[in-house]
Amino acid sequence: MEKLRINKNIILLTVILVGGCTGPVYLEDLLLEEGRYLHPRTGKSYTGSAVKMAPEDHTLVMDLNLVDGLFHGPYTNYDAELYYIAGPLRTDRGAIVIEEGMMEMGRFDQGLKSGMVMSYYGDGTLFRSVNYQAGKWEGTLSEFRKNGEKTLMASFVNDEMHGFFESYWLNDEILRSGSYDRGERCGIWFDYGNKNEYDPCPDFGVDS
Repeated sequence: MEKLRINKNIILLTVILVGGCTGPVYLEDLLLEEGRYLHPRTGKSYTGSAVKMAPEDHTLVMDLNLVDGLFHGPYTNYDAELYYIAGPLRTDRGAIVIEEGMMEMGRFDQGLKSGMVMSYYGDGTLFRSVNYQAGKWEGTLSEFRKNGEKTLMASFVNDEMHGFFESYWLNDEILRSGSYDRGERCGIWFDYGNKNEYDPCPDFGVDS
């Protein structure tokens, strides 16, 4: 699997050059009021590009765009804290940060993540791809090991697992497989080769 390679120093220099002699707008310098970022001098909702810097060493953490004080358009988070999925909900995060220096790329739509968001290990290898709708997971989520092998595939609706689910051992051997109905197991499941039965699943081809 091809690795993503991005030089943060080049990106920051580009932002400075585009921004002119005044340099980039730092997110930390904007005022946050009622969920919108305001220009500190005018008090008006900020529109334009911005960068977020780490307070400890002033390295680039995030570059993004804002429209009327809200995150809007493409963004890159160079220090994303990403967790393994620990349950049927997106908010059921595992307790372990997968790796330091992971990166996430996607888009905001009026302050909410929207569309496909891609997450990468520190070496640029794809870790996760998932679609967002109004800031929530919607559609197929896939996760991978550094060697490109798939570890998880699951269907989400409104941040809940709904539909098919599969997780994998090494060499793509299936570890668990089954379906969820709004975060609850349904139908027939196979766990480590053992068969388990739950309440019947709805028809996932229609609204359920």
